[in-house]
Amino acid sequence: MAETWKNWSGGVTATPARIETPDSEEALIALVKQAAQAKQPIRVTGTGHSFTPLCATDGMLISLDGMQGIISTDLPNLKATVWGGTKIWQLGDPLREAGMAMDSMGDIDRQAIAGAVSTGTHGTGHGVGSISRQVI
Repeated sequence: MAETWKNWSGGVTATPARIETPDSEEALIALVKQAAQAKQPIRVTGTGHSFTPLCATDGMLISLDGMQGIISTDLPNLKATVWGGTKIWQLGDPLREAGMAMDSMGDIDRQAIAGAVSTGTHGTGHGVGSISRQVI
């Protein structure tokens, strides 16, 4: 029996054919290839924070929960490479320890960074741009 997926509020539900949680780039690539061969649509979810049905699918749903954390930091250039499934709240301490910080984390920090970037999650005040403007 297929598993039902719900967004964080429960307002959006879906019954994907498969829910997968890769833990490496290689595993993610393999899943995308499998879906392409099966002509199966793919949606990706972080925390499912959006109120819209961005993640709803009857195809393959890929959770980025297995791909979290900071991959590397470059203090001289103030750059950090992070996995897309990393939750915004998980970035504060490790970035501080590396001598860096995000300009703004927004007022809700439970989203995955990839979702916050791709959906235009905003900053918190005049002159503070969206989280996506912090991405290189």
